[in-house]
Amino acid sequence: KQLGLGAVMFAHDNDGQLTGCDDYADDNLNWLYPTYVAALRSYTCPSTRNTIHADLLVSATNQYTGMKELRDLRDFAVSKKHPGHSYENFGWWRSPAEKKTESRLASRQHTHNSFGLKGTVPGPSQSWLNVDCDDERPPGPPDNYNDYPDSINNHGAAGVNANFADGHAEWIRRNRHVFTYERSQDEGRTQP
Repeated sequence: KQLGLGAVMFAHDNDGQLTGCDDYADDNLNWLYPTYVAALRSYTCPSTRNTIHADLLVSATNQYTGMKELRDLRDFAVSKKHPGHSYENFGWWRSPAEKKTESRLASRQHTHNSFGLKGTVPGPSQSWLNVDCDDERPPGPPDNYNDYPDSINNHGAAGVNANFADGHAEWIRRNRHVFTYERSQDEGRTQP
């Protein structure tokens, strides 16, 4: 929830942009630290053993904070036991690639007709900003899906925590995940 509220505060200071990430695949969260979310524990899910080391800096300077970036905030951890943060950034729509902003969330219509959503405006309360990290890491266990709850994710196959653009956080059960994902991301997705 702190990351979602931090993103909303960031938007108020940055022309309504709800993310400081460069593109859809970017999961660097240094744009939030330390101005909007200073507590490093906020970047890790308690169901993991992910860690953020405050003393491990990289040479890059963040364009929003002007500070050296923390290595462990540059990408999410590859498993529940590795260094790195625990959340994927969803501050962009993928198709067509477009950064989420407060004004666009209020008017952007869904372009795909998955689940009959074409033409609907999901708005801030139904648009993801951050979700428990989940990237397919081959070979992985059976039923290992990218961006879908499965056994190697923070909460296993039960579901995911998501932050929404209106600042609220919500638990999304696996049986609602694909619909909630598509409503937020507009990718034409109907299956894991």
